[in-house]
Amino acid sequence: MRSISLLATVVTLAAPAITSAQETGLVGGRVVDAVSGEPVEGVLVRVDDVVPALSDDRGLFELARVPVGEWGISFQHLAYGTHERTIVVRAGEEISILTEISVEAIELEEVVVESFSELERRRVTSGYSINELSPQEIDAAARAGLSFGDLLQGSLPGVDVRADELGLCVTYRAIRTGNDLGDCDGVSVVLDGVPIADATYVYSSVPLQDIERIEVLSPAQAGVRYGMRNGQGALLVETKRGPVRRRSDMTRYLIGLDWSEEGQPYPWLKVFGSALLVNAAALGISYLMAEECFWTQEASLALRTRCGPLGTTGAAVLSVALPAAGAGVVARWAGSTDRSRGRLVPAMIAGGLTLSAGYIMVLGGEGGAEMAGGVVLSLGVPAVLTLADRIIRIRR
Repeated sequence: MRSISLLATVVTLAAPAITSAQETGLVGGRVVDAVSGEPVEGVLVRVDDVVPALSDDRGLFELARVPVGEWGISFQHLAYGTHERTIVVRAGEEISILTEISVEAIELEEVVVESFSELERRRVTSGYSINELSPQEIDAAARAGLSFGDLLQGSLPGVDVRADELGLCVTYRAIRTGNDLGDCDGVSVVLDGVPIADATYVYSSVPLQDIERIEVLSPAQAGVRYGMRNGQGALLVETKRGPVRRRSDMTRYLIGLDWSEEGQPYPWLKVFGSALLVNAAALGISYLMAEECFWTQEASLALRTRCGPLGTTGAAVLSVALPAAGAGVVARWAGSTDRSRGRLVPAMIAGGLTLSAGYIMVLGGEGGAEMAGGVVLSLGVPAVLTLADRIIRIRR
């Protein structure tokens, strides 16, 4: 009796597991790219409330204990989007499916980008109203023949304009430290970003047709922006030419470039070889004319010439400028990288000085000095140009 009771207990405990296995199925398969047929890794496979699975590097996945019935199975991937299909699960069966997914365009919500000019940005962020004259207002005043003072007096609220013995006196909100006949302690004037010591110059010498914009700053605003503490405010005048810009950004020029920033080391042989060939060709042309025109007086390094002005000039150009320019250009070309290149003018100056020294030694020396001059002309010039190109560079 005890054995029968124990067997009944085991059967009773195992029954739910057997029933559960019979009411579920196994769903597995592979996910591939619809175009290339390559497996897709990292696809999230989901069926109802079953624990989801991710496809591996071979595109394989497996979902255990999927309830019996007809279900929608989804495949989600960041690049491929979401794909769905229908499967039918039967008790105790294993389903293997091959799913092809294709890249879907992911639609994003529309983004509106607003661009503000410098003036509009100041209007939005400054917290105060901007008291200014637009280009249209200034052009209209210029066509009407108005003066600078007439324009300010009639168009900018809070600005008082009066004439004194020195010219115009412009004050902010009629603030005056003296009487009408005394000195003018008016607003400071900033022309194209540069404070002007003599405001009368701007009032009398800058034509209205050359002005792009005029703005008046209160004393507090002038103090914050320009550090002006005179308590009279500031008058900003912007011309159509705009602020004077530096001719070049000197931060681009450098001596001793850190070559660790470059993708590859400096091509010494390429630069030297290119400069050597071009320099030799230029020397072959220029040396003949230099020998005809120039000579050096004994016991002196001073050059003398046998040619006229035109001949002397031509010989000088051919003997110095042509080799230095030709070899310098080639050296710069050979040593250029994506990040930097050599500066031509300093290299040409260094090459020209080396050429001059070599010519003096050749034309005025004898024996060893003449031979040394030949070495300087043939090898020294390309070596100097290569070194100058390597050291003195400009960022691209």
